[in-house]
Amino acid sequence: MIQPELKAYRRCSDRHVLVLETNLTYVEKCQIFHYADLIRKAGNELTGIMKKDMISLFVRKGIAS
Repeated sequence: MIQPELKAYRRCSDRHVLVLETNLTYVEKCQIFHYADLIRKAGNELTGIMKKDMISLFVRKGIAS
């Protein structure tokens, strides 16, 4: 069951909350979050490239000015 403090935080936060119960060491947890951050950044970069290419294509085809 979710603790009342966590419920209150979720209501006022616009971010996702992840609760882990595991036997990982602190270093292993840091590695997981580090890799997750790298994946997030790569996804953001890929989205930016795709958006730029799409706009370029639309301009070439005369769909957008």
